Amino acid sequence: MGSEQHAGTALTEAAVLQALEQIVDPELGINIVDLGLVYGVKVSDGRVEVEMTLTVPGCPMHEALTAGVERVLRALPGVREVAVKIVWDPPWSPDMMSLRARRQLSPPRPRSGVPTPAPPRVTGAETVKDVVERYPQTASVFSQHGIDTCCGGALPIAQATAAHGINLEGLLRILNAAIAAGPVRPGSVE
Repeated sequence: MGSEQHAGTALTEAAVLQALEQIVDPELGINIVDLGLVYGVKVSDGRVEVEMTLTVPGCPMHEALTAGVERVLRALPGVREVAVKIVWDPPWSPDMMSLRARRQLSPPRPRSGVPTPAPPRVTGAETVKDVVERYPQTASVFSQHGIDTCCGGALPIAQATAAHGINLEGLLRILNAAIAAGPVRPGSVE
């Protein structure tokens, strides 16, 4: 999508993208622009069109994120109409994240010449309960996707996602990003 500027207003693609940085994915704590979820912006005569995706189809934050996009954009001077289009092609991948987002999710590098060990990875064979016990920050990811971490936690993740109709690869990306981000610090919002 391109960008057109309406004469007499400061409504530009850059202004729209800057405003969209206020919308933060609650699971990853990173704004949707840096996550690479915004595929395109078109500004024309007070109408703003945003083409974007989500980290996974069926994302439970779909309505909250699109409502946030509409709210933030309607507050911009000169905006009369907002259209948000969710697309799945190309599918989102971590490669679409900005360098700033990757740095936020990466563990700090050691100061000495010692290489950092690879972060732990969840593969889907582990049980939900085992992952939550090892990485408490993943509990909210499971609950936001409707996966029980208590009684149903004995299921392997792959089986739990199949039972709930959830995309396994997408959930694993989110889980591994949460693990890489580290434990939730006291006083922070999960």
